[in-house]
Amino acid sequence: MAQQGSKQPAPAALAVQHLARAGAAAGSPALSAVLGRRMLQVAASTGLGLPRGVARPCPHCGTFNAEGNSSQVQKLPRRAVRRELQQQAAAQARGHGSGQPISRRISSGGSSGRHAGEGDGCRGGAAAAGAMSLSALLFLDQRGKVVLQRDFRGDVPLAKVADRFMARLNELEESGVATPVLLDADGALSFVYVQYSNLYLLAVARSNINAAAVLVFLHKLIEIFKHYFHELEEESLRDNFVIAYELLDEVCDFGYPQFTEAKILSEFIKTDAHRLAVQARPPMAVTNAVSWRQEGLFYKKNEVFLDVVESVNLLVNSNGTVVRSEVVGALKMRAYLSGMPECKCGVNDKVLFEAQGRSGRQKAVDLEDIKFHQCVRLASFERDRTISFIPPDGAFDLMTYRLSQNIKPLIWVECQVDKHSRSRTEYLVKARSQFKERSTATSVEIMLPLPPDAISPTVRTSQGSAVYAPEKDALVWKIKNFPGGREFLLRCKFGLPSVAAEEEAQGRLPPIKVKFEIPYYSVSGIQVRYLKVIERSGYQALPCAACGPAGRGQMVSIDTARFQQRLQKLYDAWREDGGLFADASALAVVAGSVTEAIAYTKTASLHLWLLGYEFTETVLVFTKSEMHALAGPKKTDILAQLEGACAAAGVALRLHPKPKKEDGSAQIEALLAAIRASADSPVVGMLPKEKPQGAVPEAWLAALAASGLATTDMAADLAQLLSPKDEEEAKNVKKAAYLVGNALVKFTVPQLEGIIDEEKKVRHSKLADKIEEVISEPSKMDIKLKADAVDIAYPPLVQSGGEYDLRLASASKDSYIHYGVIICSLGARYASYCANVARTYFVDPSKEQEAQYAALQEAQAAAVAALVEGAPMSAAHDAVVAALKAKGQEALVERLTKNVGTAIGLELRDTTQQLNATNTRPVKAGMTFNVAVGMSGLQRDDADSEAGKTYAMLIADTVVVKAGGSPPDVATALAPRDWKDVAYYLKDGGEDEGEGDEGDAVVEVPEVGMRKSARTEHVDFKQREEERRRQKENQEDLLQRVNQATLDMLNKGGGGAGSSGGQGRRITDIVAYKSPSDMQHNNSLTVQVDHRSECVLVPIYGMLVPFHILTVKNASNNQDGEHAYIRLNFNFGGSYEPGLKHPRSIFLKELSFRSADVRHAAKVVQEIKALRSAVQQREKEKAERATLVQQEKLVRGKGRVYALPDVWIRPAFGGKGRKVTGTLEAHANGFRYSSPKGEELDIMYRNIKHAFFQPADSEMIALVHFHLVNPIMVGKKKTNDVQFYTEVMDSVQTLDAGRRSMYDPDEIEEEQRERERRNQINRQFNQFVKRVQQDIWERDYGDLNLEFEVPFRELGFHGVPHRTNSFIMPTVNCLVELTEMPFTVLTLSEVNLVNLERVGFNLRNFDMVFIWKDLNRDVGRIDSIPSTSLDTIKDWLTSIEIKYYESKVNLNWKNILKSIKEDPEGFIEDGGWSFLDAEQSDSDAEDGEEESDFAPSEAEDQSDEDMSSEDESLASEGEEESEYEAESDEEEGLDWDELEEQARADDRERDFSDEGEEEYARKRKAKGSSGGAGKKARR
Repeated sequence: MAQQGSKQPAPAALAVQHLARAGAAAGSPALSAVLGRRMLQVAASTGLGLPRGVARPCPHCGTFNAEGNSSQVQKLPRRAVRRELQQQAAAQARGHGSGQPISRRISSGGSSGRHAGEGDGCRGGAAAAGAMSLSALLFLDQRGKVVLQRDFRGDVPLAKVADRFMARLNELEESGVATPVLLDADGALSFVYVQYSNLYLLAVARSNINAAAVLVFLHKLIEIFKHYFHELEEESLRDNFVIAYELLDEVCDFGYPQFTEAKILSEFIKTDAHRLAVQARPPMAVTNAVSWRQEGLFYKKNEVFLDVVESVNLLVNSNGTVVRSEVVGALKMRAYLSGMPECKCGVNDKVLFEAQGRSGRQKAVDLEDIKFHQCVRLASFERDRTISFIPPDGAFDLMTYRLSQNIKPLIWVECQVDKHSRSRTEYLVKARSQFKERSTATSVEIMLPLPPDAISPTVRTSQGSAVYAPEKDALVWKIKNFPGGREFLLRCKFGLPSVAAEEEAQGRLPPIKVKFEIPYYSVSGIQVRYLKVIERSGYQALPCAACGPAGRGQMVSIDTARFQQRLQKLYDAWREDGGLFADASALAVVAGSVTEAIAYTKTASLHLWLLGYEFTETVLVFTKSEMHALAGPKKTDILAQLEGACAAAGVALRLHPKPKKEDGSAQIEALLAAIRASADSPVVGMLPKEKPQGAVPEAWLAALAASGLATTDMAADLAQLLSPKDEEEAKNVKKAAYLVGNALVKFTVPQLEGIIDEEKKVRHSKLADKIEEVISEPSKMDIKLKADAVDIAYPPLVQSGGEYDLRLASASKDSYIHYGVIICSLGARYASYCANVARTYFVDPSKEQEAQYAALQEAQAAAVAALVEGAPMSAAHDAVVAALKAKGQEALVERLTKNVGTAIGLELRDTTQQLNATNTRPVKAGMTFNVAVGMSGLQRDDADSEAGKTYAMLIADTVVVKAGGSPPDVATALAPRDWKDVAYYLKDGGEDEGEGDEGDAVVEVPEVGMRKSARTEHVDFKQREEERRRQKENQEDLLQRVNQATLDMLNKGGGGAGSSGGQGRRITDIVAYKSPSDMQHNNSLTVQVDHRSECVLVPIYGMLVPFHILTVKNASNNQDGEHAYIRLNFNFGGSYEPGLKHPRSIFLKELSFRSADVRHAAKVVQEIKALRSAVQQREKEKAERATLVQQEKLVRGKGRVYALPDVWIRPAFGGKGRKVTGTLEAHANGFRYSSPKGEELDIMYRNIKHAFFQPADSEMIALVHFHLVNPIMVGKKKTNDVQFYTEVMDSVQTLDAGRRSMYDPDEIEEEQRERERRNQINRQFNQFVKRVQQDIWERDYGDLNLEFEVPFRELGFHGVPHRTNSFIMPTVNCLVELTEMPFTVLTLSEVNLVNLERVGFNLRNFDMVFIWKDLNRDVGRIDSIPSTSLDTIKDWLTSIEIKYYESKVNLNWKNILKSIKEDPEGFIEDGGWSFLDAEQSDSDAEDGEEESDFAPSEAEDQSDEDMSSEDESLASEGEEESEYEAESDEEEGLDWDELEEQARADDRERDFSDEGEEEYARKRKAKGSSGGAGKKARR
């Protein structure tokens, strides 16, 4: 069993330490004496002590002091040393080097060995000069190709280095012994590399370099590039290679690292976006001893934060014995200090305590493998174990350490295996926490390995949730909170192919892994004893307060002004005659120890209201003239700042600090004495229902009980004091309400809709956990609230399936969500103030439920309206009862909860101020209430399942009472509660119920190609007529909304037409040659082409005249015998851009030349055409790119990246060669498609408007399609749609002359392979889509509401959106056609209304026109839709609430939209879009005229049908039948049975007849001619 707690240390850091120790043991040279100050800082950060043989620079001036045997040190500045290094290396390269270390060569006689300004720190010795000299630095991609390289010394064959390195690396990786340090095959070169992202950072040297120092340098280089480019990868290097080279020149000089502080480098090496106008001088930090901190820093508030973060790594064998245990910790610091402060920090170090003789009195820790930040003075630490440093600005790791000590597992996991049969196995897992109860482990994740061939595991847990992860062959058990001293169980049952297989796999199973975090828990026991801050400007450094959660690691500062104001309010209410606390002469409030569970007490509320923090284990006693506080010494020091505020309120502050590890008995006696002195017969106001825990509270309660003092309950009076909120408190409540409202609308409802639409099986607890994560991180919903001020008020509640508990103290169950009645309750806190909202959602509700919900909605609104200033709180309950009775729902009164709400604020539920029938306390201005009207135990008799028979309903809102009797403010009004917003219908037929509606659904949505003979069954014309009537009423309601939307849009500026973006280069900006001297040509007067300048040179009057190729319209060559004629036509006319700008300067339209050289003429014309085509294509691409919106850079995903291999892309990349498939990868912020040819395309998530997934169910391809917000370039094409697809079968098949038998084994096998391939591809696409949706979009991009939409094929119809007939299908938000190019994606939210044109009984097709909300856009069209799809389209448009009209002719929409935009007010006054309603605007006579004008005549119709090339198949029969059915209720003649018999006879005749299709169609028309005439006569 492996355990891991908190964070893992960086593997590179441990590798550096191990390499360093190995190098030191082997006797390798440590660091060269020629290192600059910067490299010594990097070496210090590795935690290695510098050996005596190393030259050290002075920390103040940066000069080197090298100590010889009897030599005097000469001071040289860094640049002089650098020049000396270069000279020495050059001499060594020529073979004339002296071979001495540079430290010896720059030294001359003397004996001091000390620097004038340094006491004892500038000592050192000599070392080998080549220990850290890099020859070259290379950046390689994953294939080993060079992206960037820098040759520092010129002593390695750079052209062959990359190939030799990759060959050596591949060789060692195959053998499994690859290490970060490699030697070349012949041992001539040393390779030290680091792999990061998709790059290799390779350092090459000829000498035996210090591997540890080089690795640290490479990691620092990665940090520098990440600081500049945000992410280091191949693309960022290529885009910023100039800055990259500039940085490499600065950080490394002649192979020696110089400077690696990114913040300081950014002061004088700027990016292009921040390039200075003048040359910036290097900041002082570059040459200063304190290179990690810049000068001139200033903060209004100086702060230092210290955190101890420890990671525990344990390995336990099956016998329970700890095999390996270690603690890796870090002392993390964030410093925001002005000036240049000096800091000193002390920890409970065992070595220091033993030296001071304090080892037995205090707990000490023996630290191992200490690694300090480069700012720490190592000499000071070695001398007196004091950590002295000048901190960098911002966050950094001051110290990291490792401890090897025996640690018991904090969470013990046992697994018992039971085998019930040959194929069934059961695991019983027990997880027990072995730490104190006051601590709680969070984010616990237990990974239980299962055999790879486990079948259908079923899991039950006593806490948390468990999910089977087949990709990990494990069961992942997640527990959000694991308190100390608790035990939880998990039981898992799964099947195996055989028990023998399980036994064979058991030996191969990895250990159980446990991951968790325990806040405020230190395993090693390390403590920060003190932190001193000294700065010349003299600002004061206040100590940290360790008083519970409010003071951990933070400077506690109490708002004294607010404290004085609220303390005065308390005493004014107390001293008033007949006021609050009238029965008490003293008030005592006792706070217990800290607990991790969410608990609301009036003690905590008073602390937060008065002090702003909750002071744990503190006793506050108020008398009429004094305020007493009993707490620890640190807390009393903080409370001491309130002395002045208490005096201003007329109260004396008395502090009683108790000694450590005591229960404060002596101080408690002083408090009791003060209470006795407060009155002759003192009475203590108490909160008897609260039972605080801890030594001090228990001692206080025991002493008070033994004192015999009288007590009284002051809970109700305290609630009345805290309930009216001031402006700041009300604002906090509204912020909390805004948070929960958005969490419900932006996250919870979309999640529920997705679950319902896709019929997912999701547990209540899992959805509640997701909601809690969103509330805790408002940034996921794009809400700008401080995350540290936000918390949940209670765990979110999701309930359904007949089990409902309307109390906020209940919990979401682990059962699956039932598609019936779903109740969601959410609560949040902002700055400790609570808000609550609850809504009820219905799936396929009944009419009774709709009526009950309408009554509930009215009742809750009445309760809110009753909460006005001065009214009794019982008025809300009375209003609810009255509203239910008025709605005729008296039976619901008995089902009401005991109260209809409570006061809310610092407490979630104030039980002393409930909205029930008996509470007559008055409502005051500023009060906040949670108005929650609910009823449970309701029954539905026609439920489909047992779980749906019992249901409950609840509506809750947070309300703020206003002054002056004004209506209260509903803070959670953002969450809609109307019936149309909470009711969902999944069954066919919309809101109607019954079998007749389901039968109608079959009628209206037939399968393609199916005869509709079933129309005679399950048809209820009355129900159909009722549905049509409701549909018409719905359309009439939509008309007003559409007209208003059109008017609003026109008033805002004519449809919001935006600019067209950037433009390409204009022709008038193009110059052939800037001067005649630039012309390059031969002296012959012939037509010539200058490819370099993109010009055509033509002879005119004895001289060559240049014309830019874009001025040429076309060129032609005609041959006449031995001569050829060259004709050049130039651009001319009003549409030509230079003609508009310079109308009088264009006078040349055409030139003709005769040439005796026929071959030259043909060649020149060919060159002109080729050059013109290439330049035009380039300019067109430039113009398109100029309109593109700049996209963000792709951030490559870390860890596992979801990929979809072997997919094609449409539109395809340009270029020659055979098209190949590529891979689509989902990264952190976007998709990347890459092909083996090196082509790449990035699609950012924030640029995706719609995403679609279309499985290969009835198509030959499976695809994912992205419709983009802003277009991107794919190759050389600009597009808004990108598609990735895979073919499940060949689109083209070879047809042979023979016909194969249906029983042919080869045929059957081929069909089976096709089915398997189709299922495999669908499964692969579905898995990719699901993982991206759940693991990336829902987790990190919830604000975008991205989801993969699947087209509804059953609602599809044929039509012509472009030039070809296609099958168009609706999705949730769009109307799409994704199979044929060009693609069709119509966003329904942008559609204002739809007009169905050419709709008539005698027409077989009609057109569909989309009028957009933006009237500046041309209308969208889908033509030639079969009339059989008309009813389906009408029903669909009505269901998505889009207004539609029908007309018999095509309209001229360009003129219509123009007239609307010219006079919007007149358009609305004339009825708006109602002019499209032919039934309303035309009389019967006008109908006849319109028919005669626009409808085709009978003869024309007959001729059209004769000329039609379409076959009269079964589909055409269905069309004729539906046409006949439309007027069947008006005709007299054959009944339905006779018509069906006639149809069957016609089918038999056709099946067995030898007549051709045309003859059969002619007979069919002849049979139906009389019926058609009858129709026209009656019309």
